[in-house]
Amino acid sequence: MSSAAEIEPQYRSDERFGELMVTAGILCEETIQRALKIQDAAGGEGGKLGDVLVAMGECCQEEVDYIIEVQRSLRNGGYDVKKQIEKSSKDVAQHTEELGGIQKLAERLTDKVAPRKCSFQHQPRTRI
Repeated sequence: MSSAAEIEPQYRSDERFGELMVTAGILCEETIQRALKIQDAAGGEGGKLGDVLVAMGECCQEEVDYIIEVQRSLRNGGYDVKKQIEKSSKDVAQHTEELGGIQKLAERLTDKVAPRKCSFQHQPRTRI
C-alpha cells in the first residue's frame, strides 16, 4: 500500500505555474512551451498562462484553480495534502448534493410534461 507522500507530487516552493502543472501530471512540458509561445506572441495581451491553457483546450479551469491553490499554499509556507483532500471531499459532497437536487427537479418536471393519456375513445359510426 502506498502512502500519501508516495502518491502526492513533491512540489517545490520556487516552482512556477507551468512547472507545477507538469509536476502535478496535468500537462507535459511540450504543452507548457506551446502555451508560453502563444502567450509571448500575444505581447502581453494573451493573459495568464492558465487562461491560455484553458483557451487551448489543454486543461479545465478547475485544474488551473487547483494549481493556483497549490502555488499560493507553497508561497505561504507549505502545501497541506490533508487540507486539500478535505477541501476536495467537501466540494465533491456539495456537487453531489446539488446534482441530487437537479435530478429530483428533472423528475418532477418530466412528470408534469409527460403526455397525458386521452380518455376519449373513438366510437365507429354506424351507417344508417
